[in-house]
This record gives sequence, C-alpha cells and structure tokens, in this order.
Amino acid sequence: MRLGPIPSGTVVEGMTLRGHRLDDGLLDGNRCTDGCVNTDDVMSLLKENTNPRGMANWAKMEHHEPRLESYGIGLTVLRKLAKKIGRDHELAGELWKLEHYDARVIALHIDDP
Repeated sequence: MRLGPIPSGTVVEGMTLRGHRLDDGLLDGNRCTDGCVNTDDVMSLLKENTNPRGMANWAKMEHHEPRLESYGIGLTVLRKLAKKIGRDHELAGELWKLEHYDARVIALHIDDP
C-alpha cells in the first residue's frame, strides 16, 4: 500500500530501514515536497537506525572540538535515508546546525542549493 506524504509535525512510528518496515509515508518511495519532514522526524529516524558497532568505532576515534555525536550509522544506510527524504534546502540547513554527525551527512545529501 502506498501512502501519501506525512503532514508537517506528524510523529511517524515504525520508520526503520534495518527492520525493512517500509509501510510509512516517508520510506515507501514517496518523496516529501511540501516540507513534511522536520528535524525531529529525521532525528527519530536516525535513532531507530542506530548501529551499536558503529557507535563503538565512533567512540574510539579521535575528534577535534566540537565533538559531534553519532548513532554509528553507515554511509550506505544514510544515503538511502536521505534519498527517501528527498531534497530540502531548509531542512538541510536545520540539520547542519545540529552537533550530530549523522544529521550532517543527511544534510549534505538532501541540500538543494
């Protein structure tokens, strides 16, 4: 079943790539074009795709200040998530302001200059 875009401010449950649950409006192939995804939605999506092994590797790496947080998600998964979110310049700017590595990678992929 194909669902339409998620209205702005809607909390989306079940959004995960690892569990192959593609039954929501964001991950079923529909791209948002009306600002339907916000920073909270992206951060909850990233949290659901946390990779403990990646987080352990992230903790071992040396970082320069400011130290960014990370959920340890691999680049392949981040690219897939960004593709599903679609291009959004405003959202990319908001994500870039966060001190979070995964959010910044998503921002780089969804920015539409």
